[in-house]
Amino acid sequence: MIAVTLVGTVVLSSLLGTTDREPQVAIGGDFGTGSVCDGGNVTLRHAGGDSLSVADLTVILRNGGEDRVAMAVNGTFVGGQGESGRFSAGDIWTYNHSQSGLGRVNVLDRGSETTIYTERCDFDG
Repeated sequence: MIAVTLVGTVVLSSLLGTTDREPQVAIGGDFGTGSVCDGGNVTLRHAGGDSLSVADLTVILRNGGEDRVAMAVNGTFVGGQGESGRFSAGDIWTYNHSQSGLGRVNVLDRGSETTIYTERCDFDG
């Protein structure tokens, strides 16, 4: 009886679209270097997968200190992309930073409470 109830719950939640899952998204760097770090800028390109709410995305730059950047407030979407409030396939976001040396870039999705992207990079370019 317990197995039937559990299977029914899983199937029902799948049919209703109420499953909790991490977003499936591919994020890459700029087109020239392939890295998210290029001199004084961090550039993130949505390369495919789920469209994400810009209001839920935080970019964290770490190198000794830490900069937390709200994607919806800081940085620039290339060509006005992101005006829909979504970070979708093909969108490019760039942020001018003051970090230097080797560090890490993380992108957090607060909606799912997951890190959706991480990369080590040279902030000096």
